[in-house]
Amino acid sequence: MPTGAVLYLDELPSNMGELSLGVIGMGRHGSRYITHILNDVKGARLGGVCRNDPAKMEEFPRKQPDLPVFKDAESMFRSGDVEAVVVVTPTCTHEELAVKAMETGLDVLLEKPMAGSLEACRNIMDTVVNTGRKLMLAHTLRYDPVYNGLKERLKNESEPSWFEVQQRLEPPKTPWLMDREKALGGCVLNTGVHVFDTMRYVFQRDISRIECRTMRVLNPVWEDYAYGTVTMRGGLEGNFKITRESNFRARVLRVDFEGGLLYGDSLEFKLTRLSDGVEKELPVTGERYTLIPLLNDFVDSIRGGRDPPITGVDGLRSVEAALACYRSAGCGKEVDF
Repeated sequence: MPTGAVLYLDELPSNMGELSLGVIGMGRHGSRYITHILNDVKGARLGGVCRNDPAKMEEFPRKQPDLPVFKDAESMFRSGDVEAVVVVTPTCTHEELAVKAMETGLDVLLEKPMAGSLEACRNIMDTVVNTGRKLMLAHTLRYDPVYNGLKERLKNESEPSWFEVQQRLEPPKTPWLMDREKALGGCVLNTGVHVFDTMRYVFQRDISRIECRTMRVLNPVWEDYAYGTVTMRGGLEGNFKITRESNFRARVLRVDFEGGLLYGDSLEFKLTRLSDGVEKELPVTGERYTLIPLLNDFVDSIRGGRDPPITGVDGLRSVEAALACYRSAGCGKEVDF
């Protein structure tokens, strides 16, 4: 079933495996997780759902009477019906829900951004250590077939000399993303963390300096247009653009190197190499719906007793870059961190 499809839970299989997953948040993105857990994830089943919306909550018991439905996360945590949870809720709730879930003995798959502050991120990471539970961050672009193909291809090229990354989305349809207290930030924090994590993942190095400018175009409370430059460890420089102010969508990464460049267009599922005036399209393989491998890796890490492939450190580093953008936009200068 395609991502974003309407859920008809009475028509879907009720048992997909052994690990019982609870989903907190049943909006547009939460529904995608539910769909994939029911259809595409090996070794797991949907153990319960929770949403802070009585009207939406009532739809689930009618469609699948045996599915546990919880009116609040605390009830789910203490029910014994789930072994791990997927948190797909507003940014302002991430710290509290992740900490409480782990303290109750549950493993957590946490939507990005990890939290709205570095203090909150560190509190979540401390809870991982103190409880011994697993925490995985949903930085799904690490599973993007185009970006993974580009990352692998770079191993056969000379050292990158420059890069450009762009992520453009339509204005938010989710009301909380335009709420100051719930969102805690605009496009930089709530979608830009994908961009910063992609940089770290593809180039295998941390960001050390950022210069950023932000604007409000349509969003009345938070920025919906941002652009800037970054310097990564080792001196690699690049620029970025993150927007949510038009109906035009784009997700592209360009990497220059001596003698040519690689251009990955994620939405077009296309990877191109340009060298000496010759353009060559390269093969791209892999699952386009990135939540599927993300969920499978989360389940496998729990069942296999392994560390998740995307850790709290990865989540913190992306939030750190986003907050550095805000500092830079505020002072009009580059920010080292």
